[in-house]
Amino acid sequence: MAVLPFRNLGAPDDEYFADGITEEISARLSKISGLVVISRGSARQYKNSTRAVQDIARELGVRYVLAGTVRTDRRADGTGQVRVAPQLIRVEGTADLPMDTYTSGLTPGEVFATQSRIAERVAAALDVTLLSREQQTIRRGATVDAQALDAYRLGRYQLNLSTNRGIEEASRYFDLAVARDSLFAPAHAGRADAAAQLSSFNEIRLPIPGAYDRAEVAARRAIALDSSLAEAHASLGFILLNGKRDWDGAEQQLRRALALDSNYAPAHATSSDLLVLRKRYPEALAAIDRALHLEPTHRPPGFSEARCCFCSAGSTRPSPRSARRCPSSQTSFYPTSGWRRSQSFRATSVG
Repeated sequence: MAVLPFRNLGAPDDEYFADGITEEISARLSKISGLVVISRGSARQYKNSTRAVQDIARELGVRYVLAGTVRTDRRADGTGQVRVAPQLIRVEGTADLPMDTYTSGLTPGEVFATQSRIAERVAAALDVTLLSREQQTIRRGATVDAQALDAYRLGRYQLNLSTNRGIEEASRYFDLAVARDSLFAPAHAGRADAAAQLSSFNEIRLPIPGAYDRAEVAARRAIALDSSLAEAHASLGFILLNGKRDWDGAEQQLRRALALDSNYAPAHATSSDLLVLRKRYPEALAAIDRALHLEPTHRPPGFSEARCCFCSAGSTRPSPRSARRCPSSQTSFYPTSGWRRSQSFRATSVG
């Protein structure tokens, strides 16, 4: 299934809030083992799209789509209400699956509870049984501080813009979130993502000295606060692979991330790069194939089509998905400029 961006029916300034609601519902659904949820990156490409849902579903390769609206009414003192109206669409069916409309206050606890109820209702509508640990996970709230949660959502909104300025703004918002609530694990994970991306995926500057060190500290802090946070383990795996060259540590963290959330595409993408370096090409192809399945219209962080080709060159049976991304004449691995390493490290990867 795919969770498309919920439309904001409130004030224009609340666009980030609607995006945050969407991403947090999607994150909860992705932790349910009976569901395969297309990544937020691919779903985000259809924000404000006027295309028919059936066309989008076919492009994403899904049978169900969760869409909806978010209306936020805020008072001058910051209190107010949010109304979330989800719509669960069966692509090949004649009628949508029944869903309720949810109204709650704006406190983090009330908003988290609404998101959990929506995730549980989707699972029930699709006849998916939740394991007890999955129920506990999707019902968990990350913070009770409304301003910390607001800053965190603004940080994710800026990080998703995938621009240098967006990453810098995201770092500032994550810092604000941590300043408000130092025990807010996702905010520390956001700090790690922003620091790592600023160094690794910057197309103009050279890697920033100390960025990976700061990213590692933030990722480890997030894990210490919440060891069930898949994105924190994936972020630490990325940092250990690219910033520390600790392949064993990176693999351990990536395995843990995927055990917690098998639908987390960035972990599959980073795993594929690690497996290429270790010359475990069949496993690398499987990881690439899974990343492409979850990210059909969006390039996962760190992913390059060239890596697919290098894996295919080292395998007797390339995957259909990776083959479609790879011209038949291309058989060498050349990391993209955003996947930057030193010359010696590059030589190690192709030696």
